[in-house]
Amino acid sequence: MGNAKKITVTTISNVFVLIITFIFMLFTWNNNVSNDWTKYSSIYAICLLIYQLIILKKSRISFWDFRLWFVILQYLFVFGRVFLNALNLDKEIFWNLMEYYDKESLYRASTYALVFIQAIFTGMTLNIASEKKPFKRTRSLSNECLLFIGIVMLLISIPFRISSDLQTIHAQITSGGYVSLAVDNAFFYALGLLLPVALIYIICSEKLNKWQLVLLMIVYVVYSGVIIIFSGDRRYTVTAFIAIVLCFMKKNNIKISLKKIVMYGILVFMALFALAAIRTGRLHVISDFSDFADLVYILFTTSNIFYETLAEFGITFFIYVAVIRYFPSQFAFKYGATYLYAPMTIIPMSGFFFPGIQEKVSAHIDCKSITGQALGAALGEELYGNFGFLAPFGAIIVGLMLKKIFSLREDSNNYDIAKYYSLFYILINYVRASSTEVFRLAIYALIIPWFISKIYELRREDK
Repeated sequence: MGNAKKITVTTISNVFVLIITFIFMLFTWNNNVSNDWTKYSSIYAICLLIYQLIILKKSRISFWDFRLWFVILQYLFVFGRVFLNALNLDKEIFWNLMEYYDKESLYRASTYALVFIQAIFTGMTLNIASEKKPFKRTRSLSNECLLFIGIVMLLISIPFRISSDLQTIHAQITSGGYVSLAVDNAFFYALGLLLPVALIYIICSEKLNKWQLVLLMIVYVVYSGVIIIFSGDRRYTVTAFIAIVLCFMKKNNIKISLKKIVMYGILVFMALFALAAIRTGRLHVISDFSDFADLVYILFTTSNIFYETLAEFGITFFIYVAVIRYFPSQFAFKYGATYLYAPMTIIPMSGFFFPGIQEKVSAHIDCKSITGQALGAALGEELYGNFGFLAPFGAIIVGLMLKKIFSLREDSNNYDIAKYYSLFYILINYVRASSTEVFRLAIYALIIPWFISKIYELRREDK
């Protein structure tokens, strides 16, 4: 009975917040937009984030749970630039697209993004207190088999990863700046992106001790860091690092509480804030928002950590702005065509067998044809480009699917955990990737290890 009450309160609370946010979006959609709209949107976003973190905390969602990190990254990627603008920190920012779009489209995109984030959160936390009964527990694979899978995938992925990275670096050096590089062969490119999946299987095999795993992760981080410096592409590296570290923590039973994270995070932020102010001789009482913005500017521009993070990832916001601006005024909604095409992408050279289809079913490609901006895609943008104001209902369904996928059983074996964090690494990219990209990688991350395990079993039988 206690659980049932908790489920009801959580569900009703989430639906209520979603309805309020949705009504707020509809009623302000055609209003005259204030020049301070980013401040109001930022306040709403921060309040919504705090609310969602409280719900996750009360629902006992663990630190290594997919849902916690998906929520955090949504705000980082979607509202990073909005936060910077609210603090008046984007005047000299690279590629300042706030000046490209009209403020009506910018504001509408921010309100829609709030609705989308709350909708997918509602789906991910629906009946969260009920007994966890996810997909049927998979067969158990020996640790030797998991290590074999990891090593084989490592050998397969490394050549394609290095080749792809070198092509990207060459393109950036040649152009003199960051460019979006067209993929020559999506299948080989996908194989290169599965390198973190190989590391996850090695971690879950329990055949290497803790320090050997730490060394392996350091090598990967150093290599990825060098690539980031020269290529400028950080998305898959960041999500891979998060998935690998969380998998390592899970397997080694490293405990960390949300309370400690928040406490230490606040202390570190305050320390950096004070040091930045002292270093510039501008430590003074904050009397108004302008003073606060000045001090935050010091911190962000001198340390570059927070500023660069919000500036780099926050550009995702303009994907939302573009689809709001041009759908349906310039292009018709896709009505689910994107999701009918997604399964076709698992076929190698699908572009050859189905020429021109992706261009016809992708909203972000339509937007690029007008703006010329290679902004990429995101789940929220994609849902709006397909269903318009009905997108929040689609987000709830996607949230339910993610909840089902990322509910680990208490008796999960190492193979279950390996699959969990493999899909974690891939599906968390939904904050900044299309369904065609995510679906293909997710299927490969499941099928290839399964196929390698069958080879291992055949080899064992022959012996």
